[in-house]
Amino acid sequence: MVPAAHICMPHIYNLAVNDVLSALSQHQAFTDEAVASSAEFSEQDLLKDPVLAIRGFVVAVRSSPQRKEAFRELQQTINATATTASAKPPAAKQTYELDLDVRTRWSSTFFMLEQALKLRPTIDMMVNHPQHAPLKKFALTEAQWSMVELAMKILRAAHRGQQLLSGDQHPTLHLAIPAIEYLLGEWESRQKKIKHKASCFHGEEREKHLRYVHILDAGIEKLAHIN
Repeated sequence: MVPAAHICMPHIYNLAVNDVLSALSQHQAFTDEAVASSAEFSEQDLLKDPVLAIRGFVVAVRSSPQRKEAFRELQQTINATATTASAKPPAAKQTYELDLDVRTRWSSTFFMLEQALKLRPTIDMMVNHPQHAPLKKFALTEAQWSMVELAMKILRAAHRGQQLLSGDQHPTLHLAIPAIEYLLGEWESRQKKIKHKASCFHGEEREKHLRYVHILDAGIEKLAHIN
């Protein structure tokens, strides 16, 4: 008979990731896009929560056909500028849509942040464009973008571990322990790097980095308990 603890491993894995995700952003993803399109975002919350700022911008663009088209055109402008500045022969560059996360899949938050980071030049251009003044509240500072990147890396490790954990769309029991060991090792390594980086700062900047050390604590504790 398979021990009950082993059967519960995929569930505990998801609980650990959800604990970390809840700490990364105090605001949950929306249940669906229809609910998201009617949401309101306070500037105070956006300043405190870079993940929420990304989510808010994505909602604002995706819920408006005009903004979606403007976002696509800004990508084309950036692509054309990059092509002109390059010595390589011009090549057609694809434009991309923004991904919106949903509450039922934590991996969707990883994909949302990953895509936002790839499209950062377009996002920065749009939030600072005079024709899109209402989007200015979603603008991120360099430090906030760094926090978004850190959050994405934390969730990327979880996503890679989840790929180990699943096979043919069903939990693969014999891979549960390697997946948990992988994520635990990645998060502990990331935590050490953040602590080292935090030691280089003082005051508020140091506290921002240490916050991510504490964010990882909950997930690491849950994974270590069954490892």
